[in-house]
Amino acid sequence: RSPSLVFFAKERGKKFKAMKAAGKGTKTSFLPKKDSRASADSLLDEETQMLLYQAKEGNWEAVIKMVDSGKVEPVVISQLYLATAEYGHMKLLLSLISKVDTACVNDRGQGALMLASCNGHTKIMDVLLQANADIEAVSDQGFTPLLAAVQCAQLEAAAFLLNRKANIAATTIYQYSALHIAAVEGLPSMVTLLLDAKACPNALTCDDAAPLEVSKDSKICRIILERHCIGSGLEEKQKHNSEKKHRMEKVTKERSNGKCPELVVPFRDLPQGPASYLFWTAMGVGKDSYMFQNFGVYPFDRLNDTERIIVLTEVAEGMSGYKSDIECNILNESALYAVFALMKARIDKELSDQYSIDESGENGFEDNVQGNIGAGECFQWRNRVLAAFEQVYNTNASLVGLSAECWRPCVWDTVVNVLARSLFGQSFWEKKQMFLSSNSMLRVGRARRLKLDSQYLNCRLPSTASIEIQLTFKKLITMSKSFLSDEPLRPSLRPSGCFCQDCIAELELPLNFKLQFLEEAAEEKRKNSKRGRKNKERRIDDGEVSWAHRRKLDELVLTHRKELRNYWASISLEERWCLAEMSTADLGDVISISPYWETLRAGLESYAQYAWEEDVLEIAEDYITIADDICEDRGILDMLEAMLDAVALNYKAEQELNRLSALEPEILARINEEEWDKRRRQMLENLILAEFARKIAAQYLIKKEESRAQQVALELELELLKEEQEQKSAAERKAAKRKRAKKKKRAARKLKREAELLQQQEQQKMKLAEKNEKAETKRKKRLGKTGVAKIEKTGDAVGKEKKEKKNKAEKKDKKDKGDKKEKKEKK
Repeated sequence: RSPSLVFFAKERGKKFKAMKAAGKGTKTSFLPKKDSRASADSLLDEETQMLLYQAKEGNWEAVIKMVDSGKVEPVVISQLYLATAEYGHMKLLLSLISKVDTACVNDRGQGALMLASCNGHTKIMDVLLQANADIEAVSDQGFTPLLAAVQCAQLEAAAFLLNRKANIAATTIYQYSALHIAAVEGLPSMVTLLLDAKACPNALTCDDAAPLEVSKDSKICRIILERHCIGSGLEEKQKHNSEKKHRMEKVTKERSNGKCPELVVPFRDLPQGPASYLFWTAMGVGKDSYMFQNFGVYPFDRLNDTERIIVLTEVAEGMSGYKSDIECNILNESALYAVFALMKARIDKELSDQYSIDESGENGFEDNVQGNIGAGECFQWRNRVLAAFEQVYNTNASLVGLSAECWRPCVWDTVVNVLARSLFGQSFWEKKQMFLSSNSMLRVGRARRLKLDSQYLNCRLPSTASIEIQLTFKKLITMSKSFLSDEPLRPSLRPSGCFCQDCIAELELPLNFKLQFLEEAAEEKRKNSKRGRKNKERRIDDGEVSWAHRRKLDELVLTHRKELRNYWASISLEERWCLAEMSTADLGDVISISPYWETLRAGLESYAQYAWEEDVLEIAEDYITIADDICEDRGILDMLEAMLDAVALNYKAEQELNRLSALEPEILARINEEEWDKRRRQMLENLILAEFARKIAAQYLIKKEESRAQQVALELELELLKEEQEQKSAAERKAAKRKRAKKKKRAARKLKREAELLQQQEQQKMKLAEKNEKAETKRKKRLGKTGVAKIEKTGDAVGKEKKEKKNKAEKKDKKDKGDKKEKKEKK
């Protein structure tokens, strides 16, 4: 490390430029290729090339036959041996291993073990090690078999070599260790394996770069930092805090079994020292406008300046210990994460200022460091984050290869995230994805994974009506200055002894006393200014309509469409345009009281950015109205129908959002951003058109309700209409029930009749059979024995008579059945 910060920055810029120009630090420049081949193949004769081809293909019989003939030179046999190890042909290797020197290498200095490790042939590696192959053999680039396996992403081969006690501290000619190579290539599993094997995280390359500084992305940095912080005792501290302050009563079995990360309350006192100083400095205390910028943190980015001050003040009261009942919802937690986003933004600006050498030149950068910026300010925020990291995790940052001179933004983003994890607990990484998602529907799936209740996501905006914003901002400044009192004050900021709202922040008094003093002063101010408070409440009442009254207006719109059409036709065109227009302030108030305020504000932002052909509204800076093109195409009378329909569509849109929130995250992810944008804009249009319909209904009521009695009559009419509808629906249900009962009775009667007919037919058949039997017995008695003989003689004649009688009986039965059917049809 350079002793001078100026000299270090200057030299680091030179080395970085040289590495970038020469291609150093990339995979193709100083690391071996996975499928390395002998570069001298083109110089061999045709027979040798054919033999090498047979070895690569695994044709061991042909190769052994040629080798045993004695016509193959030892150099060629060595090449066959290396090719066999590279391509993983076990039979051929066992045949050749006794005929060559196991230490032979190719033109790059790569031995058989290294070639096998590059391609992940662990069985070949086992045979080679049993044949006394050198596990620490070094190639021309300084690679050992372990380094080659790491470079070629062969996890099994690397684990095999580590189990065989391979040197994990080995480095290349550029001093790149195995952990460096895995970090450069972006291999999370390999980095985890090496850290489990006690790889050194603070080893330096020839350019003084630790594995963190050469990491490909933030994922690798997170693995290295979290593995280093495991032994810090943080988990026990979080468990203690969660048992002490955890207010979530319903803890599921899955979370208790470890299937879901444990949830902790992030709003708690910070330890005194660098961590507290970093947090309260990041707030800004009004010195800059960072807190009013957008950082891609949602839903915090959807708030306006006043709402941000209120939410950040509430978060600050929880972090200072002044209040312990801060509600844990996505709005407050995203505001807390936004403070860490402020840290990242300041570090990014610091890095961009430091490395402006790429544009202004080396002398210009040196002048900035020595003159305008100052050597200490170049690393101001990085030093603060580093000190807080060491305090929170009770460690030395140099042990993990982290220093204030690190220039990689992904490293500092990860360090800040790890600091945030100390507050949010194990669920931080899932919550971070929620905060970074601009789509409120996609957050539902992640909240479902964390077993969060619906109250966590369905949070309303803070009310700005009854809160003095100046007082709130003074409270935020007071808390920040109280925790930053250890910093030497400038002469202009030294306390003067004045005991007023502006100077109390500089006095050495307990924080609770200061905040109570400000709250009492605000309460006294409210009492003294009753007239202004009444005027403000009157403006609020005029601009906002209570939810109960809104519901009544909705019912009026849905049930009295004809009366509203008549009223709309009776007023002038100017009055119609006044009713179909609202100010942006009124729209903001309407959106703020909606539970879907974030979706509506996203739709409003989309409307402000670009326009579509089918847009219904025209949104200006001060007002919102219906677009002129739509009125010309559809007419102002047809627009009344659209406004009246919007009331019902507004409820349907809310039901659709609830339905979408119940879907799986994979299904929601398939919906593209354009479709989401279309839904947001339609929901905003329905909301505004419904507000126009309510204004029309309210104006209609004003015209109609000339007295209190008429107003009561209208309410009774609405109630009676409800009762009539209920009675009508009840009568319809009873009628339907009667119809069903009649149908059942008819079906039962029909079945009963059919059964009786079948029974009568069976009885007639039985009577006929009995009658025939009786007649036969009488005839036999009459004839006696002689008659029997005569019957036997004249059997044919008797048979004919029987057949004739049978036919007559069947005809008679058919005739009886036909008569019965006719009688039945007549009935």
